[in-house]
Amino acid sequence: CLYNYTLIRIWTATDRCGNFACCTQTVTVQDTEDPVIEECPEPFLQVECDNVPDRVDPIAHDNCTSDQELLGLLEYTEVQSTHDCADCYTLTRTWTFYDHCGNSATCQQLIDVVDTTPPVVSGCPAPQIQVECDNIPDPAQLQYTDNCDPAPLFNYFEVRTNGPCDNTYMLTRTWTVVDRCDNETVCEQIIYVID
Repeated sequence: CLYNYTLIRIWTATDRCGNFACCTQTVTVQDTEDPVIEECPEPFLQVECDNVPDRVDPIAHDNCTSDQELLGLLEYTEVQSTHDCADCYTLTRTWTFYDHCGNSATCQQLIDVVDTTPPVVSGCPAPQIQVECDNIPDPAQLQYTDNCDPAPLFNYFEVRTNGPCDNTYMLTRTWTVVDRCDNETVCEQIIYVID
């Protein structure tokens, strides 16, 4: 490699009558030192699925290969291991710096990505109201978003509980929004219908 070589040095002394003497030195040069990595990323992180940090390469130094050359010889891998839902997984990031003679240094970062944030729902109606039997409101049209799931699951249920006559009863309305990691937001409204 570039920094493994042999130097042969020869000194010759000659007098003015042409007599001479020589000595020789053989220097074997080898690069056996690994690069040194400075400021490896934090080895373990746990983050929400919408807050995964960008890749940031560390800095490395070597006794023979320049910092810029080390960056050119850097190998980076990122492996994703999925857990029980699409937005929960582990990222394994590995940086390996090589010098020109194949000496290497490695650092690794594990990022545990989780989704613990339920969907955000707006437009939930008042939890309880009382109305006349001819003035029952239509079900509310809710707006909802999630920090990671672009299409969370939406469900609406309405249950009627009869009262003492046909026009006196209770409606229980339930809106449920669930993301793909089973985080759930529920809105519920009880409507007392009277005549």
